[in-house]
Amino acid sequence: MLNFWTSINTEGFISLTAHLVDLNWMLNSKLLNFCHMPPRYTGFELSKKINEFLQDWELEKKMCFLGLLIMLLLIMFSKIL
Repeated sequence: MLNFWTSINTEGFISLTAHLVDLNWMLNSKLLNFCHMPPRYTGFELSKKINEFLQDWELEKKMCFLGLLIMLLLIMFSKIL
């Protein structure tokens, strides 16, 4: 899961969290990456950072919809910013 938020002083942050169910059917969550995003970042910068996060964990090799996800984020954030 990707999370984006802005602090009171307009500093942006992004994180990547993995959620999984173990053999005992217990939900586990692990923070994989966390990063500061300077104010006025663009959709392109966000997609670049997401790609870096996925590469850090070699998840881009396992996600067939990565291109679609990045394209949707670019569209979504270009309308907001």
